[in-house]
Amino acid sequence: MQLLQQSGGQVLLQGLSLAVRCSSSDVALRKYLTISEMLFVLSDYVGDCGEEGVLHRTRRDLFTSQLARKHLVPFFQLLDICGLKLAGTLTSSSNPGSQQCIIMCHGYQSYREGFQLPALAAALAEAGAFTLQYCSKGLCSSSVLRGVRAQGPKHAVKTTDPHLLLLAGYNSFRFDFSGNGDSEGAFRFANYWGEVAEIHAAKQHLQQHEGQAVIGLLGHSKAGGEVVLYASSYDDIPLVVNVAGRFWMDRGVTMRFGEDVFERAAAAPVEMPAQRDDGHTFTWLLTKEDLDERMNLDMAAAAAGIKRSKVLTIHGTADSVIPIDDGRQMAESIAGSSLVEVEGADHNFRASEQVLQQLIAAVLGFLQEGKAEGWV
Repeated sequence: MQLLQQSGGQVLLQGLSLAVRCSSSDVALRKYLTISEMLFVLSDYVGDCGEEGVLHRTRRDLFTSQLARKHLVPFFQLLDICGLKLAGTLTSSSNPGSQQCIIMCHGYQSYREGFQLPALAAALAEAGAFTLQYCSKGLCSSSVLRGVRAQGPKHAVKTTDPHLLLLAGYNSFRFDFSGNGDSEGAFRFANYWGEVAEIHAAKQHLQQHEGQAVIGLLGHSKAGGEVVLYASSYDDIPLVVNVAGRFWMDRGVTMRFGEDVFERAAAAPVEMPAQRDDGHTFTWLLTKEDLDERMNLDMAAAAAGIKRSKVLTIHGTADSVIPIDDGRQMAESIAGSSLVEVEGADHNFRASEQVLQQLIAAVLGFLQEGKAEGWV
């Protein structure tokens, strides 16, 4: 991987650029941290920051240094993915030698910093430390997490599992689908198979250009269904996590857009207002073609088509956007899959800190199970 100097002080990696956000404070980088390492150390914590030993969080402001200010690049950018530039963030684990990577995908009208993706990225990077801290608070037992009803194979955090407690962490990559966030393209209501193709392109890029072994794929809400579609089509990522995805695709449309939405869209594209998780507002066009694509998706057929990938479905019992029955049916339709129901969790797992921790623990437990069972 080469660092290329451009005019204006930007540093580009060959084939992509990198997100380096600067805050107001200054940071003394460790002497042994090279420029290349600095650009790729995107874990939740960089390390000691000067004599005070203050840890600098990198979840949103990745890190600050004189070098970062000199070579400021707006965001990590995949080039020529399905003909568009897609923005994303690569978060490295606390283990510098780790090459195992999890791709994480946002849902409808969201972006790579939405849902709980930054928190999941931080937990994946510091998996062992998270598990020790989580268990030290008494939030996990020797069987399954409190508040979680488990079905299917074992997948919950166990305090007696020394392998899980010693996890070194995972790299993760989260990106904005085309038309979302900082990525190019027009926002669309459907575009399910187009976004599945973008996931595959991201996987190929990570493996061919970043030396990453993509072992996991996680999607939330709309992307929860898309990771199932991905597994039914490509079936080349061993561990797949569907968080609050929809099974019955003919439901929820009229509730969101009105009973007459099909008639309106058939006459002409309908302009729709939208607001992202961070408050950003925009307008987009709802088309008859997108409605038809959504209504014609057959998730039962997709679920039946998964042969190799192992799938975990996580769904909140208090989800009012996509009911828990969708998660139950999805898990039942995928051979050998698992289901975790998180008591009291809403669609975005923001009801309480505990439901977020249970989401994280379920994901980490599933990844560790994949290692233990030889699925990875």
